[in-house]
Amino acid sequence: MKYATIKSFHDMISPCFDLAIDDNILRKNPCNGCLKEFKKDADKRISLFKKEQIVFLDFVRTSKTYSVYYPLIIFMLGTGARCGETIGLTWNNVDFRNKEIIIDHQLIYKKTGNSYGFYDDSPKTDSGVRVIPMTTEVYRVQEWQRQESTQKYCNTSWGTAIFLLQWTFIIMHRQNETEKKWINWKR
Repeated sequence: MKYATIKSFHDMISPCFDLAIDDNILRKNPCNGCLKEFKKDADKRISLFKKEQIVFLDFVRTSKTYSVYYPLIIFMLGTGARCGETIGLTWNNVDFRNKEIIIDHQLIYKKTGNSYGFYDDSPKTDSGVRVIPMTTEVYRVQEWQRQESTQKYCNTSWGTAIFLLQWTFIIMHRQNETEKKWINWKR
């Protein structure tokens, strides 16, 4: 059996044992620690071919629903940055002169105490800190982002966030003028 199947069964059975413990039928949950013996299967990732990327980007760019994500998708495809690194990106991390993106932190969503929130964190490994060259397309998107965000700020301890602002702005104003601006984005 694959790890995902075993974990799925574990996730269904373990709460039942927890209820039995709460009702004083059992003293301990026999599921606790049993997943340690199983190794998680490596996920095989399939990347898009250039032609598939072009079709996908054309769809996103011209879509009324998804066009708001076009700059974000261009950035992620062009840099290979992870989600936490992308939404934690600040203008301090963008070197327009040398056309480079400096990845030195990530934004994570985690629980501390009784509440959840976004927190700056350094990458998990030393190799997570890196400098990524900007492609022409990524450079153009970043230039456009910078022009659009001159009056809108989303400050973190690392600096002014670029895409986190976009995410919050999109979520709050999805049906307003923002959507029309993103639809009009030209290559």
